[in-house]
Amino acid sequence: MRLVCEKKEEELQEREKKVELLSKLIDEKSCELDRRVKDFDLKEKVSIERRSKEAEAVAISLKELEAKEKEISLLDEAVKEKLAELEKKKENFEAELKEKAEQIEEKSKFLELKEKKLEEKQREFQEPLKQAEACKRSRVKMLAEKCGEVDSLLPPPKKQKSHYHDDEDEGEDLACVVSASASSSEHLNEAQEGEIDEVISIADSDDTDEEDPEPLSCLDSEFHDFEKTLSSFVVGKVWALYDPIDEMPRLYGRIKRINKSQLSVQVTWLDPKDEESVLVACGRFEHGLTETMQSYLTLSHEVHPIIYGRNFIAVNPREGETWALFRDWSKSRNNNPEQHKPPYRYDLVEVISFDDHLGFGVAYLGKVEGFVSVFKHDVQDGVVSFLISPEEIHRFSHRVPSFRLNGEEKEGVPAGSFELDPAAVPSSILKLDHSVHEEAEEAERQSKECGKAGEVEDQDGSRKDIPIIILD
Repeated sequence: MRLVCEKKEEELQEREKKVELLSKLIDEKSCELDRRVKDFDLKEKVSIERRSKEAEAVAISLKELEAKEKEISLLDEAVKEKLAELEKKKENFEAELKEKAEQIEEKSKFLELKEKKLEEKQREFQEPLKQAEACKRSRVKMLAEKCGEVDSLLPPPKKQKSHYHDDEDEGEDLACVVSASASSSEHLNEAQEGEIDEVISIADSDDTDEEDPEPLSCLDSEFHDFEKTLSSFVVGKVWALYDPIDEMPRLYGRIKRINKSQLSVQVTWLDPKDEESVLVACGRFEHGLTETMQSYLTLSHEVHPIIYGRNFIAVNPREGETWALFRDWSKSRNNNPEQHKPPYRYDLVEVISFDDHLGFGVAYLGKVEGFVSVFKHDVQDGVVSFLISPEEIHRFSHRVPSFRLNGEEKEGVPAGSFELDPAAVPSSILKLDHSVHEEAEEAERQSKECGKAGEVEDQDGSRKDIPIIILD
């Protein structure tokens, strides 16, 4: 019994030990659990704080987005208002353009009608002038026979061109103007009013064995009057003068003084600034010597420089102008002037465009058969138009004054063609048909009365005057 009791006590003690061990294990587990709970709580707290901050940031971002959306909405409304305003302005502008175009069209029609009336009056006015011109030619011829200093008699004033040049001004006098009656003040007044004067070239050479200089001849234009009077000139303006090398207007001078009593003009020459050894009609020109032109007919046409300085000008071909080109020109000629000698060959062109980098766009002009100096766009060697680079600007010889025709001047005149000033067109290009020459010679032989010009009959049955050129 006692043994049993001791055994039971030992078992109880062992169980108590086990219980203590289990209790310790449970305490350890509890501590570990508490520690894990605390760690979890701490992590949860950090996570909540982080999520709270993220939520706040999202809320702020949402507010910023809402503000930006509102701003964009306001901008959209402003853009719509601006677009509506621009559309309205565009409609108003188009309406104004349309109205101005209509006004311009009405004015153009009115000007065309007025121009036709003026042309009709001009034709009526030219008839008595032609008769007076024929009378003057006869009287001047008689005067020339009495004057021992006269070498040759030229046709009307358009035919007279300057004999001034830097290399050829020694031993020659400039051409002088002699009216039909040099001693008559009545004829001097007529010359001042713009009527046609006769031009006599006087040479001072002592060598009587030299051949007489070949008289210059030039045909009259048919539709536009290229003539000029003293009233055409204004002091300070720049004009082109005829170059004695080939009688083309490539020299420039600024008008300094006009003497109406002597029918003379004083000009200050404008010399090429860079190129002096070759023929130059484009580029920069500076003031040179001042000289008196004894005849205002040595001036061809007014020049409109692209730059107008106090002591220099710059001249370039402008869109819409007609120019003559050196046909055989090359860049090497600028460095070797000996290669660039007369007689020159030319091509006529219209300047149709200009670009600072590309250069000048030009279109060939060809003569319209049956007319004195009417030219239209033409094909040359399969080419209608081409570019002239800025480096090739000296290919331009001289500007040819012209007048654009509308096609209603006469049957056979192409619309948009040009009538060129015959005095500025090289004689190799400006030629009459052979049949017209024969008719003119026949009319000259048959014309015996003073003031009666030769007439020929056109194919349509109408009659027109043919200019009669009297040569010694």
